[in-house]
Amino acid sequence: MIESGIRGNKNDRLTEGEMRRLEDALATLTRMITRSVLRGRLRFARSQDKEQNDSAVCFDRIRAAAKPDEPLTLSVQAAARTLGLSRASTYAAIRAGQIPSIRFGKRIVIPRVAVDTMLSQADSCKSNRV
Repeated sequence: MIESGIRGNKNDRLTEGEMRRLEDALATLTRMITRSVLRGRLRFARSQDKEQNDSAVCFDRIRAAAKPDEPLTLSVQAAARTLGLSRASTYAAIRAGQIPSIRFGKRIVIPRVAVDTMLSQADSCKSNRV
């Protein structure tokens, strides 16, 4: 039969000094672990803040690029008119990944900034060729 607990003889007991050193070592180890955990939490919190700041900056850029009275997104038909494409070819370009889009259920919208960027890149390419 196995007894629970550890039993030893009288010579196995710790002295006062050994007990104090063991308690000090345990306290030091606890502090080290606590600091490590806190550093990890701080690193995680900073990364979360950075992601939120990055998305906020991105949204601010989008908002700054849009004119105050214009919506931030275009319908597929409006984007097709702006780009000089047919509706079918605009849908094909969206499926091919050539035009970035956002899907809300069955509705597809195109960020105005994406259309403006595509047109400005086309203008710069055209001026470089001439």
